Amino acid sequence: LNVDVGVGDIEVTGEWTAFGSLRADSGVGEVTLRSPDGRQRGKGFVGRELASTGPGAARLRLDVGVGDVTIVLR
Repeated sequence: LNVDVGVGDIEVTGEWTAFGSLRADSGVGEVTLRSPDGRQRGKGFVGRELASTGPGAARLRLDVGVGDVTIVLR
């Protein structure tokens, strides 16, 4: 799944076991991942970046220019 948004928020909810490679970026905003492994926040000064790996095979790539990215995997 690839999502690219100029201005706005992205929220993804899914199964933790489905995702393998996960990457999320925000030019200006927050990036948060909640999964069975715990809560992670993106790193950076104004923009945030987050990369993680899950047990599955699906790839998740989320980019937002201005806005927040929230990922909840159960």
